[in-house]
Amino acid sequence: MQNLKKIREEKNISQKELSKLSGLSSGHIGDIERGATRLTKNTIEKLSQALGVSPDELIKNTNEAVVSSKISLKLFTHKLSAGQGVEPIYSLNKEYSIMEIDKDFLELITKRNVNNLIMFTIQGDSMSPDVESGETVIIDSSINFFNNDGLYAFIYNKEFYFKRVQRTPDKILLISNNKTYQTIEIPIPPKYEFQVIGEVLGTFFKKLH
Repeated sequence: MQNLKKIREEKNISQKELSKLSGLSSGHIGDIERGATRLTKNTIEKLSQALGVSPDELIKNTNEAVVSSKISLKLFTHKLSAGQGVEPIYSLNKEYSIMEIDKDFLELITKRNVNNLIMFTIQGDSMSPDVESGETVIIDSSINFFNNDGLYAFIYNKEFYFKRVQRTPDKILLISNNKTYQTIEIPIPPKYEFQVIGEVLGTFFKKLH
């Protein structure tokens, strides 16, 4: 894995030092760098922690296969609006395609139960530059309430939104990263239907928290 060697050398860490930091043998690290052995979730996690990088940074842009199983995630047809909420919700549970994704890698980067994860494509630029229009985000659909201030997908007044949400004693604030958009204030209780679809965890190779 050339990416491992590149990151290790950029940090001026020898194979022997990385062995001590990761708990993997120097020989095993050498085999990984040469592409002589296949990767596992556990190995990726140990190396990424030892090097101080994210697992996706360690293995992105590489062709090495990780020994693991695949999981089928739903990519819904309806767009998730990062803008004015122009996309109405009608057949949310019917219209989707299936994406086959590495299960171990998904568990590693999300730290969630992958059986609860779904995906949507973003439409709009209100969350730019962190999330751009056309990017696909991963959502934990088991979170159907505001557990903490954070990034959420939700329905408000029959329209689908993606915003940073904060709650005060008397209102809900819908905040955009793009400062050209004004913060939306929703009274508590909301005047219109307000339903949390899930917590937005990030795009495929970019955590948002």
